[in-house]
Amino acid sequence: MNSNKHTLSLYCKSYINDLHRAIKLCQSVELYNSDQIPFYMSVPSSDISEFKKVLPKFVNLIEDEQIDSLNEGWKGQQIVKSQFWKLGYCHNYVCIDSDCYFIRPFTTGDFMFDNQTPYTVCHEYKHFFEFLEKHPVGFDPYESFVKERLSIMNLFGRSGTIYDFGPGPTIWSEKVWRSLEEKYLQPNNLTFANLI
Repeated sequence: MNSNKHTLSLYCKSYINDLHRAIKLCQSVELYNSDQIPFYMSVPSSDISEFKKVLPKFVNLIEDEQIDSLNEGWKGQQIVKSQFWKLGYCHNYVCIDSDCYFIRPFTTGDFMFDNQTPYTVCHEYKHFFEFLEKHPVGFDPYESFVKERLSIMNLFGRSGTIYDFGPGPTIWSEKVWRSLEEKYLQPNNLTFANLI
């Protein structure tokens, strides 16, 4: 492992409309980050001055455009989040949305099995479906859940249990992102935007 990189970082992609939420997130990180895990936040260059005025000094603030120039809308946000690893700050990162915040002390051990292996958020979404059985929404969400995940499973030739890997925050490894890029995207002349 490159000793100049952090084993783990916290990362949030935000923008001006979520500034008040980002402040609350930063306050919770400052209060509960027991291991002082480095915290990075990226925002569009047009928003950076407003964020610099109010965010605490421990936040490493960077421009989205340093990560990827396509950063508008939902698709652009996902591209920026997925490409943060390319900046080379860390081997693994906890990708947190602006509307998240911590409610208790946390350490590196909450996100990492050992110095090289991050935990994976993986479940069958059972609690969500149990909730929907009690509170119907007028359509079959399970059908949509299965259809979306089967298309991805089929793409990578995986069969078996249908899992969900969210919701956020998610724990991501640069090794996994690099493998996806080098072993799937590049040989198939694709970008992450194509996958979305």
